[in-house]
Amino acid sequence: MSIEQRLTDELKRQGKSIQCPAAVGVRTEQLFDQRFADKLSKGNGASVFAKPRRYSQAIMIALCLLLFSGIAYASTLLYQLNDGTFSFQVSSNTQKTLDAQQTQAVRERINQVRQQLASGESAVVYVPELNKIKLPPLVKVNQPQSYTNIEVWQKQLVGGPGLYKLPDKLPEGFAFTEGRTVLPIGAIDTDTLRDNLETLKKQSKDVAAGIAWKKLTADRTHAQSFGAQEIPNLIYQNTKGDQIQIYYQLIPDGEKEKTVQAHITGIEQVGKINLKGKEAYYSVNNHAFLSPSNQSQALTWIGQENGQIVLYSVISESVGVSKQDLVFTAEHMK
Repeated sequence: MSIEQRLTDELKRQGKSIQCPAAVGVRTEQLFDQRFADKLSKGNGASVFAKPRRYSQAIMIALCLLLFSGIAYASTLLYQLNDGTFSFQVSSNTQKTLDAQQTQAVRERINQVRQQLASGESAVVYVPELNKIKLPPLVKVNQPQSYTNIEVWQKQLVGGPGLYKLPDKLPEGFAFTEGRTVLPIGAIDTDTLRDNLETLKKQSKDVAAGIAWKKLTADRTHAQSFGAQEIPNLIYQNTKGDQIQIYYQLIPDGEKEKTVQAHITGIEQVGKINLKGKEAYYSVNNHAFLSPSNQSQALTWIGQENGQIVLYSVISESVGVSKQDLVFTAEHMK
């Protein structure tokens, strides 16, 4: 059975429940379109792209913690967050992962491109290592603008500064470093995939070190439907260089009363935590290949403010940061 038919059948069965890795967002579209890349290159793309497809905003959620996880139809539920109007499920799967050599190659490729971008610029990069393990090979690389004044950062946010809770106290030694309105890695929409996949794939065979990339124009960067779904984030650091990051994902009104599902590779530890009366889950991913430490730990929960829903994650990729540090930070967010 084709992947298209499987998705169709699953959507019919679940109704409102979205059976795809929503937090990976547009990567679902990428994997679907990648299956038809041969048809597109042979001039048969009309059968795939003749009708513009509309996707739920929930499918556009692109939490960096969950990137490159792929699609899984058989998985084990790790945890579910539910605030009565919005539900977020996280499941584990057995998708292929990159080995150490591939991981290093991907990091170097992404970093080389990012170094050539000015503040606020983005590029689309072809990553052959991902293609080899049958994951979407195009990655959006951002050079986020840094805001060292938290009040200036707040003014850039969708929904206004009062919507996003901030910590009024931090673990000992940590202080605010910077705020960003996007993550260093972003999602790619179907149009960008269609316009660049085959061209960059061919370029990668001719370019030194196989790096093929293209800077995105301002229109392409900001005009896409997922643009408003970029994830603002804050970074706190201590004198040792350990970092704690806070990710904010504003859930659109149209996605309330829906179930968003994320399938993740690499999570080896999950625990439920009572966050001052609010349900939260702590998880450890030991295969976070975009993390310099190969590890990412996160504390995730759902918050509401004036009827608006925000998915919060307090995250660290630093081995010197403890679970208690993340919980302490979350407990002091007001």
